[in-house]
Amino acid sequence: MLGKRAKHVIYHNIQKNVQLRKEEIPEHPEVFKQAITFLLGEEGSKIIEKLIVQKMIQTFKLRNKSKLTFVEAVQAVKGK
Repeated sequence: MLGKRAKHVIYHNIQKNVQLRKEEIPEHPEVFKQAITFLLGEEGSKIIEKLIVQKMIQTFKLRNKSKLTFVEAVQAVKGK
């Protein structure tokens, strides 16, 4: 998906700009989505969101969830 360096830069900027640590993302997915949109723009954030959701579907075996948004996927995983 993304390289280690790119992930580090994104997480660092989110923590610096909105005070959201990586481990807090599941509790505040809306804040993470807004931060990604701010950092990468609307189109860039859509691409990253889609990649993250695809990985979540595979990892957590979410069925019939191909149209989920990032926030919905996090909520589905938390509900498991």
